Amino acid sequence: MSSEEVRPAPREGVPPVIAWTALAILSLFYILSSLDRGLFAILSPVIQKSIKLTDVQLSLLQGVAFSLFFGVAGMPLGWAADRYSRRWIIFLGVIFWSLSTAATGLASNFLGLFLPRAGVGAGEASLSPCAQSLLADLFPRKRLAFAAAVYGVSANVGAGIGTAFAGVILAALTAAGGLVLPLFGHLLPWQAVFVLVGVPGGLLAALAFLLHEPHRQPGTMVRADASTWGDFFAFIRREPRLLALHFMSFPMAAMAIYTSAAWMPMFLNRVQHMPIIQIGAALALSTGLTGLIGNLIAGFVSDRVGQSMPDAYYRISMTTCLISVPFGIAMFLVPSGGLTVILYALFYATGGAFAGTATASLNVIMPESLRGKAFSCYWLWMAVMGAIGPLVAATLTEHVFRDPMAVGRSAAIVIGVTMPIAALSFRLNLKALRRVVLGQDTVHQPLK
Repeated sequence: MSSEEVRPAPREGVPPVIAWTALAILSLFYILSSLDRGLFAILSPVIQKSIKLTDVQLSLLQGVAFSLFFGVAGMPLGWAADRYSRRWIIFLGVIFWSLSTAATGLASNFLGLFLPRAGVGAGEASLSPCAQSLLADLFPRKRLAFAAAVYGVSANVGAGIGTAFAGVILAALTAAGGLVLPLFGHLLPWQAVFVLVGVPGGLLAALAFLLHEPHRQPGTMVRADASTWGDFFAFIRREPRLLALHFMSFPMAAMAIYTSAAWMPMFLNRVQHMPIIQIGAALALSTGLTGLIGNLIAGFVSDRVGQSMPDAYYRISMTTCLISVPFGIAMFLVPSGGLTVILYALFYATGGAFAGTATASLNVIMPESLRGKAFSCYWLWMAVMGAIGPLVAATLTEHVFRDPMAVGRSAAIVIGVTMPIAALSFRLNLKALRRVVLGQDTVHQPLK
């Protein structure tokens, strides 16, 4: 063993109550971060009419403005998560995205919306690299997929709360003619919703200091100082196919999920003529409840069968993606709004059930000291794919079909293409994941 390598040193066990308390706090922050996404999606028909946005402009706000800055900010934040206090990074990020959410409510044009949406994305980029790194430190591998799933489904809960909250509060504020607040003046109903959500969110940021942050372990799989981007890219060069397919599979599935989430409220309002308050209640149930159930089941099953099925993370995700395809296409083609919501719930429960398996598998693949960077790159690519999906659907609606009522067909096309590609990527990567889990390769050997 060279002087640069480190002898294995077992990690001291973390008491379960500390690990689960940290998971609860991280999940709360993820709920807060997802509230804004749910808010913007459900309010998109009202925002579009108020500011007179095209479908492409709306997709840029839902995708590019948020996702681009989420991904770009995630790179330095992932580097920081490997080196500095994850509690402080999360604390500052929560404050920043909460203020940006409130600033969204002050916008009156496209640029005024674009800038705070970019701020929300940049702020939220602080959470997941730190959270996934902490979860890998706090939970043993046999519990990691379920813990990651619990954290992941918090996004479903947050989106569900956001959609339900937005519909109810928007109706009340519309009846009242808006809201007058000190310093802000008179706000339109949709603007007031963002301010009412953003300002209190920042007050919860201090909970970050209740997180247990284990001492950094000198890596047993890499050099103790292996926390540079050079080490990260050296690791990628050792297993390019494994990581390329990993970064293809889950983000492709996410593209379908993001597309459906971005355009389902508009489809129900524009095509099915469903009021916003009903859309909020319906989508809160379908995304919150069924998404939660699907992800928890997938995470639990992955942990249970993972000992006898080393490729369980990919195999289960491949299966759920394939099952989701008919639901994802049919939900935009049926004539009934009620049936659309039922199919959307089934699509979300299956196609979106990868929150735990995606992060748990990447934690298994990556050495400890490189996980922050790995997750920052993963979320960057996830953000890019998440921005492309809604934009492609909007482009099809405006420039191919040239019919605003074709928004459902456009989204169905994106889902029908991306989900099968995701399933194929999982299938092609099964053998590589088995090698990693069984320790029959050199992925976790010291870097030269």
